[in-house]
Amino acid sequence: MKITLLNIIMIFFTLNCTSNVENSKVIKSDAKEKLLFHSEIGSQNLKIQVLVFDLKTNKNTKELLVELNQEGKIVFSDTLTIEMIEEPMIELRDINGDETDDLLIEYLIPGRGTNKVFMVYLFEQSNVKLNKISNSIYFPNLSYDENLGYISSFRFYGGDAVQMDFLKIESDTLSSKYNILREEQWLYVKKFDGQDWIESFSKLISDDIIIPEIIALEPEVIINTD
Repeated sequence: MKITLLNIIMIFFTLNCTSNVENSKVIKSDAKEKLLFHSEIGSQNLKIQVLVFDLKTNKNTKELLVELNQEGKIVFSDTLTIEMIEEPMIELRDINGDETDDLLIEYLIPGRGTNKVFMVYLFEQSNVKLNKISNSIYFPNLSYDENLGYISSFRFYGGDAVQMDFLKIESDTLSSKYNILREEQWLYVKKFDGQDWIESFSKLISDDIIIPEIIALEPEVIINTD
């Protein structure tokens, strides 16, 4: 009788320990790692919190978790792998001119310390979600040009070569519509007509004109916004 009772106790103890181990695994898998960024996004009455967690750092990459939280409930989440192991720069800034901040996460270490590259998440307030613009990593130094109504990008090359792109968002993709390239003292302006790039004109310019001052050359350089 004592042996049977002892066996029952041992079986119960073993099952209880197994259950605790499984529960600890679930808790560990659900647990977030380091919180990198926490702020509010959208209008104040929505009370949407945006959070970015550092899940894992590998040899050459870092895995992040992006979440939107509304009243204690996760309403959006996405994982992102960035090509750097350092803590990325993260900011909220209106990138598409809808007067609502968007989320920008540094994607890789900039070349020459100037060409900052971000993964852009556009905040969609009506549906309370973030739309990832996957090809935003190919357009450095993004900002919104209120005067022209375009998203602009500029990049520096070796020497004094500089390129500017003027972009629109089409199906969650940045599409270049105009291109301005400076090589030495020459300025080249091209327009995309839907199929091919057409050169609008070229112009000899002064040595002391630099990007982003080139856009201030209007009306010499005119971007057609029609």
